[in-house]
Amino acid sequence: MKTQTAVTTLALTIVLLSAVSPPTTAEPLEFEVFQVLPTGGTVNSEFFTIGTDHYLAADSSAGSVNSRVKIYKWSDIGFIEHQILANSSGVSDCHFFTIGADYFLVLAIVHNGTSYNSDVPIYKWDEADDEFVEHQTLPTNASYDWASFTIDGDFFLAVANYYNGSSYNLDSKIYIWRDGLFEEYQSLQTHGAFDFEFFTIGATPFLAVANRFNQPSWTTDSIIYAWNGNIFAEHSSVTTSGASDLESFRIDTDFYLAVANYSDGPRFEIDSKIYKWTGADFAEYQSIPTSGAFDWEFFTAGTDSFLALANYRDNANNRNIDSKIYRWDSFEFFEVQAVPTSGARDWESFAIGNDSFLVVSNRASDAQVYGAGISNGDRPTLVIPAEIPAGFGSTVDVPIIFTSNGLEVAATTFSVDYDETCLGFDPADTDLDGELDNVSFSLPPGFGPSVSFAAGDFDGELDIAIFDPGLPLEALPDGDLATITFTTLCEPAGTSIIAPVSFSDLPAPTFGDTLGQDVPGDSAGGSVEILPGARGDCNGDGSVTAGDLSACVLEVFDEDGTSWLDAPGGAFPGSPVGCDANADELINAGDLSCKILLIFDGPGACDGARSSQSGWGQPALYMGKARQKAADAGAVSVPVYFHPRVWEINSLIFSVDYDENTLAFDASDKDGDGAPDAIRLDLPASAQVTVSFDRADTDGEIDIAILDPSQALDRDERKPLLALTLERMERTDRGAARVSFSNDPAASFGDLSGRSVEGTTSDGSNR
Repeated sequence: MKTQTAVTTLALTIVLLSAVSPPTTAEPLEFEVFQVLPTGGTVNSEFFTIGTDHYLAADSSAGSVNSRVKIYKWSDIGFIEHQILANSSGVSDCHFFTIGADYFLVLAIVHNGTSYNSDVPIYKWDEADDEFVEHQTLPTNASYDWASFTIDGDFFLAVANYYNGSSYNLDSKIYIWRDGLFEEYQSLQTHGAFDFEFFTIGATPFLAVANRFNQPSWTTDSIIYAWNGNIFAEHSSVTTSGASDLESFRIDTDFYLAVANYSDGPRFEIDSKIYKWTGADFAEYQSIPTSGAFDWEFFTAGTDSFLALANYRDNANNRNIDSKIYRWDSFEFFEVQAVPTSGARDWESFAIGNDSFLVVSNRASDAQVYGAGISNGDRPTLVIPAEIPAGFGSTVDVPIIFTSNGLEVAATTFSVDYDETCLGFDPADTDLDGELDNVSFSLPPGFGPSVSFAAGDFDGELDIAIFDPGLPLEALPDGDLATITFTTLCEPAGTSIIAPVSFSDLPAPTFGDTLGQDVPGDSAGGSVEILPGARGDCNGDGSVTAGDLSACVLEVFDEDGTSWLDAPGGAFPGSPVGCDANADELINAGDLSCKILLIFDGPGACDGARSSQSGWGQPALYMGKARQKAADAGAVSVPVYFHPRVWEINSLIFSVDYDENTLAFDASDKDGDGAPDAIRLDLPASAQVTVSFDRADTDGEIDIAILDPSQALDRDERKPLLALTLERMERTDRGAARVSFSNDPAASFGDLSGRSVEGTTSDGSNR
């Protein structure tokens, strides 16, 4: 058992209900931060009481191979770490229950590091040692939730099995307590089961299951079972969309069931539902807009009833979004507060004495939460962002962000602790300037930073002090104080790995002002999200082949932008890591060039160095003057020239946009060479060309990708790369007809080294 006497400062946010007395309509409910527990990301918490002592169980380092469940014990100054549970990696739920005078805690585990199929532990409280010890294990398949209940003197446990490694359509299980152990009692056919909810209406026990995914559809029925005296039999159902949670509650004499709808497939910003019991069934009562809804939590304060909603993500995969608190107004729930969260997964409500609490579990520490009033507006903060994306085997920059909140802070000290299994730090000082190459500072002149590194100090490997040694003392500006560069070491297998980067508790961060006085402050750790996929494997089929060249072209032109993180969107759902072959965080022509090297030379053949040169040295695409074709009085030919300047360019990607009201393009390929006859190319035989035409794409109707795997595209400036034939449409207005390069996507260039090279374009027009 590990104990400590100081309050930890962790990334699970605990908010204290500021008005414990019954709130009124004139005084809306508000929550203020009470304590922050930096777990490095958490997906679930569970409050429980044993005797007169209060505890909170929460997983730490969510998604990491080093994740563990920690037990915190309540003291006069807040929760302090009490125990770390063994065999608790990959946890998605902690569930506490009692049988007679015995106390238990059972875990749900999604992935144990090697498999979705885990024997999950059930822990029993050992009063003599004041801690949990393992009592029994039960087999599960990517389990997400446990529910416990008693019927007619028998005690049951139900587990929601989500996925077994090949299918989401599998049985979830109900176990019964017999002679000091649990044994299987009943199987229920479920579809990506995510949550069980037990409740009783009148004398009838019910068990509802949230079916999240009926392969391949997110829209499926969640089932409500009723106890028939022997087993649970299907009673009714409600249609749900990626259901993540069911929450039952009673207000006065009415009974309700809230469903958190996560996604309908393409969208995450959809409505979640509240159903009302009609006497025989549940009927839809209220619809509430949500964003990747993950959890509902019903609670009361005074005479008022509330629902807290955990919003996980929006349609753009942004997880730094608000979660919501709603209050019942005698007819329906209405929003009373928005709480900044980062990938919120769970709410937990509880009371200690006269104080009411809520715990929101963020999958990773959230810069928005901890930077936006988390210190009551008058405390400086240090924040590490959550889920900074990176690929396996690449470098990633992790910033330390400072917010003064209006205070004159002249010094800060802190230690940074990181997941040494999945992140590597090189302490080299190659230029012998006395500073570590992989820690850089952004400080005003005069400030004296210092860094020391100790790989064996698992409470904080990097010790950093920042201060102004001269008089008069100057205050630190808000913004990035330092940036630490790590290398990712863990290769994800299908799902992302979250590698925590947090602030140490021993010692905790400190702050000093310009008068030499200590200043209380806050900190919030973050994480690196190591995305799955191999460099170059754009289509995600597990290998880097010619298909990935085609996939890269499709990804560039699918209208979801050039950022690597946006690759899953658009018409082609590319792999972020795979499509960004050269790791420069853009998907463009440079990745085409890089994929060729990866195919023939293997991993590591190209890197993320992005090349740029201003002015004349940049490669250029430009349009010449349009000319009327002699053979066709209604046609014009627009030449497109290319000059590589000083670069060995072997790939080009660009779109041509034209005035559809004045000009037309014939996309027919009568000679069967794979390109429209209206485009005349002047390229070496080794060059590969892809041309696609979409008249409805008014940002760039003609998409062109050129790749020469064997040589650079050296050009004679007097000879066009290609000539584009456009037909004049019959119009009385013979004014200007626009022909230009598209900006979405913008033209891009790649060189023989697999690098993206910044270039220029120049448009032309036809009159």
